[in-house]
Amino acid sequence: MQRDFTYQEALKGVLLLGGLTLYELLTTIYLLLPPLLALLAFRLYEHPSRMMVVVVAIYLWLFEVERGGVMFVGWGVLFLFLAFIMPFIASKLICHNCLPFVGMALFYLLYDAAISLSHLIFASGMVFPPLYLGYYLATEVILYYLAGR
Repeated sequence: MQRDFTYQEALKGVLLLGGLTLYELLTTIYLLLPPLLALLAFRLYEHPSRMMVVVVAIYLWLFEVERGGVMFVGWGVLFLFLAFIMPFIASKLICHNCLPFVGMALFYLLYDAAISLSHLIFASGMVFPPLYLGYYLATEVILYYLAGR
């Protein structure tokens, strides 16, 4: 017999946000931990829910504040990624097993372009070296496939 727990999704979101906040603090200490931005964005594309949108938005905001970037750039990138880019890529891509890799790579490319543009305009201190982007993409794709999609 399963009990109906009305706050189960809210509790799951709060615990996920707490875990991601702790993880974000660890990524500032240990530089080889990937920020999991593309993985969260692609998971949000696969399984959309309001609670997950709030969790990912707060995590992106924390990431930008912690790194000294221009605030709310990540929200714009996430909106473009979820509303326009991923539906277009999913409709045109023949290899559906390649969709996670392509989606995560496009998210990081779009996020890097937005950060670079904001760095040129506002002289923010947040810039991703290309080697880090490749490392982050590789580890997040491996984590995605190891987690069993």
